Amino acid sequence: MREKVHICLISDDNYVMPTSTAIRSLIKSKKPDSEYVVHIVASALKEESKRAFLGLGSEKVELDVVECDPSIFSGLHVFDEKAICVASISALFKFLLAEIFPRIDKLLYIDGDLICREDLSELYATELGGAYAAAVPDSGQIYYRHKYVKLVKRYINSGVMLLDLKLMRELGLKDKLIETKRALSDSNLMDQNVFNVVFDGHLKYLPIRWNFMPVSLWRADGKWQLEDINRLFKTDYASIRDIYADSAIIHYSSKDKPWKSPDGAMSYLWREYHQDAKPLTDEERDAYVHFMGSENDSIVEGAMEKLIRRAVEDRLDLVIFDGDSSSDHLELAYPGVWNGAELKDKLQAEKRSMIPTSLMLVRKALLKEHEIAYPELKKPFDKRYFEAVLMAAKRVAVYTDEVYHRAQPLSERCEEALIARLARFFRNLV
Repeated sequence: MREKVHICLISDDNYVMPTSTAIRSLIKSKKPDSEYVVHIVASALKEESKRAFLGLGSEKVELDVVECDPSIFSGLHVFDEKAICVASISALFKFLLAEIFPRIDKLLYIDGDLICREDLSELYATELGGAYAAAVPDSGQIYYRHKYVKLVKRYINSGVMLLDLKLMRELGLKDKLIETKRALSDSNLMDQNVFNVVFDGHLKYLPIRWNFMPVSLWRADGKWQLEDINRLFKTDYASIRDIYADSAIIHYSSKDKPWKSPDGAMSYLWREYHQDAKPLTDEERDAYVHFMGSENDSIVEGAMEKLIRRAVEDRLDLVIFDGDSSSDHLELAYPGVWNGAELKDKLQAEKRSMIPTSLMLVRKALLKEHEIAYPELKKPFDKRYFEAVLMAAKRVAVYTDEVYHRAQPLSERCEEALIARLARFFRNLV
């Protein structure tokens, strides 16, 4: 029998909405035979907030709310308006988890500003082997090496941690965490530096896919390269796009939260878990046009509706997405919402001057307003159409979703078209 996965989140009344979204994402991504027990540690929750949390439960997902008093941390954190800390004092409940749950030996802690795209049983089954916790190195250390990064072996992000609560109780780590926090007097981060100092040398490092932070990397664009990621995580990703596609947990660990900054990196994915699915109206569906490359090609079921919904919600002029054939893979990872002219410059700088017409969803009004002619459907690439649309578009998003299925590889179709053109050429000569 598969063991139950014990998951913990911390919330207060100000964080009910994002925490609920995180919980919805892990429930939606759960395998049918996995059993979760979701513990919500909170302070002074309103009754309606408790009911909202408990209402997320189901047959295979138990939920409970544990109320704690944050006053024990009074004076333990100095809030500095110039610091990057975006957490409340309730985040320090992480220090108490081994005591809050005395009958639980292993616990997966996750922050409330993330979404899960995979079942968490595999992560929960990670063997700790005497480590206090398993966690993902913080990717921010690639481009910003503050004093705590230099102080420890590998600086971790505390937003996702698999904790050995039994060992933490035996070693009395609660008191050590609190005393370390008091000694640091750190106004920059609530708890992360403390965990790094106390857990240093007693950690198991997890792959980046279990705590991928696209917003922070997006904000630091130009300050890091793919090889920096591979070096830190001992991975062999071939492209940045592969990291985005491989991510199991997406952590919005930045002040640019998706519920406040809808144009941020991968914010659209957060909204898909936040909003209840609703059918598109005919008006929304007709606002956008897409051209198939061949009558035998196809779109992944339900994918076009999802793309149109994103486009409507984000007021996009152009959506660029991916295909599942090797010739269609874009290898692009341009998160956020772009101005079309800026994206064109970016594409040209990276020696990708064109996108197949079949991988574009365009706002119909844009075509009419700028008098852009429809693409020549016999061409897999229509440079004039692509460039005209890109230069006219004010809001463009690039998604890594593999949406388009080409019945015949693009290279083969191009080869056949070339043979046909040569045949016509020689016939004309005769």
